Amino acid sequence: MHDTSNRLRRLHRAIAATCVATTMLTACGGGGDDPVQPQPTLRIAVAPTPLSIAQGAAGNATATITRGGNFAGAVGLVVNGAPAGITVTATPTSIAAGATTAQLAVSVAGSVAAGSYPVRVVASGSGVATDSATLTIGVTAAAAGSVSLAAAPTSLTMVAGAAAQTSTLTITRGAPFTGAVALAAATAAGAPAGLTASVTPNANVTGTSATLSVQAAAGTAAGTYNVTVTATGTGIPAATATIPVTVQAPPVVTGTPVAFCAADAPIWLAVQDGTGAWTRQTPTSGATYNVAFPSGRGGIAYVDTSGTRFELRVIYLTTADLGNYARGVNFANCQNKTLTGSVAGVAAGQLANVSLGYATTIATAPTTTFTLQNVSDGPQDLIATRTNAVSQRVDRVILRRGLNLANNATIPVLDFGAAEAFAPVPLNVTVTGGGGGTRFVSTAYVGQAGSAQGTIGQLTNLVAGAQPIDALPVAQLQSGEFQRIVAFESSGGGGNTFRSIQRYFRAPSDVSLALPPAVATPTVTTAATAPYQRPRTVVALQPEYNRVLSVQYEQSNGNDASVFVTSGYAGTITNWDVTLPDLSSVAGWLNTWGLVTGTPFRWTVIAFGGTSLGFDQITDGATQTFGATSSSP
Repeated sequence: MHDTSNRLRRLHRAIAATCVATTMLTACGGGGDDPVQPQPTLRIAVAPTPLSIAQGAAGNATATITRGGNFAGAVGLVVNGAPAGITVTATPTSIAAGATTAQLAVSVAGSVAAGSYPVRVVASGSGVATDSATLTIGVTAAAAGSVSLAAAPTSLTMVAGAAAQTSTLTITRGAPFTGAVALAAATAAGAPAGLTASVTPNANVTGTSATLSVQAAAGTAAGTYNVTVTATGTGIPAATATIPVTVQAPPVVTGTPVAFCAADAPIWLAVQDGTGAWTRQTPTSGATYNVAFPSGRGGIAYVDTSGTRFELRVIYLTTADLGNYARGVNFANCQNKTLTGSVAGVAAGQLANVSLGYATTIATAPTTTFTLQNVSDGPQDLIATRTNAVSQRVDRVILRRGLNLANNATIPVLDFGAAEAFAPVPLNVTVTGGGGGTRFVSTAYVGQAGSAQGTIGQLTNLVAGAQPIDALPVAQLQSGEFQRIVAFESSGGGGNTFRSIQRYFRAPSDVSLALPPAVATPTVTTAATAPYQRPRTVVALQPEYNRVLSVQYEQSNGNDASVFVTSGYAGTITNWDVTLPDLSSVAGWLNTWGLVTGTPFRWTVIAFGGTSLGFDQITDGATQTFGATSSSP
């Protein structure tokens, strides 16, 4: 009985062991006939690992899953543990049923230090235990690459206190470097504090060029100093470019004396260098100012009185223009003398034209005496002609040079029968062009440097074709003296449009003069009404009037103002564009001197062209064109 029990126990243990080792049992332990189900499983693996990637580069790995038991569903992937600068992206993030792989895209920033970085890739599914695998990312140092700088121009020269000078920097990157660079400029040790340098752009520069700007402040010591520009980038050696900078002392500007007549001296004057700030000037002596434009061009603004009204004059010109302008009659034409005289040898039907400098008068027989008013100070040339009142032809001329008589003095008698009188010579003039207005032609004597002028012959009844007019024999002219012939036309409503052409010559010869076109219609607007009225005038630049533009504004119940601009000051333009400046911030200025706000004004636009302006150098054959137009009164 005891042996039988032991045998039964051993048999049960054998059957149980068989049940454990068998995956499908039909009967174990005497209970039922249901099969045992297999366990679901999920496994993940990544390859390659480690994955080697250089700084600033990218790479790929593959995640592979294995399903077991009765698990066949989708698997989600999550990446954990990626450090800053390393990005791992799974595609797809959910592996569909039936699929077994996903791509792991890895990017490494250039800032990540070389080393080994493990990240964990976790796989999970519904009803199955998660699994994970480690992807080790081995970051290696990137290839160095390079950057270089080149400057053009390679050196700079500047004047202390003048405008900054620039050089273009070309940035060249060497493979495999393609990143941004930082640029910095520095002056070498020993350079004066007044020398400064900057680069634009200077941070995160991804392009291939930048601009170096170097400025030498006023007072910077003259000398040659190095400016170094340094380029740096991630993982590459720094590069430099050195630009020698030569600083020169500013030229000694002596200025140009600008003298006004004492009786007509301005009550206020200011100067503008270039386009800088206006600065009030005081006379160096009497009514003489020392005007300097260190930049080579600038402006002069001054105020005169006219009874209870004020006249503002603004002149924009170059240093060269100023020298010619100041030597002419435009500032110091002091016309404060009155002279008397008499003529002889003037019969009935004749008249005598007398000019002394810019003062002129007529004595018509039987009257023999004359008075010249507003005669300018200083030596003046006198020219007198005897003319037939009907034919307008001149038959005798008297020329006296360098007269400088005291106020109220008497000019010695002008005797057209005396030995000093001589006969003129004729030339033929033909006038073409124009707009059909009223025309006349005149000839005139022009003294040295244009300082004195006197009429010789005149034609007022012009006909088609050539007409004779009188001039001086060239033998009567001294060095530096010229003659000029002018054709003039006025037209428009009220005669408010004018045009003329004149030619300078020494020896008389037949000439044809073509009148220029009318001045283009200007656009006149008001740029500002406060603190005083400031008009703006825009006129198309015409080749016939490309030297000077002058705009005058007149208020019948207010003040007058004008703006004068030379082409040297204006530079390359397509339109003359002038605005009465705002002088309200200049010391001593009173806004009551400007054009009165709310008061209408009449404008006149005057333009000049040609090879001579009369106050500059005159040459034989030089021409000047003139045109003017004005608004209705």
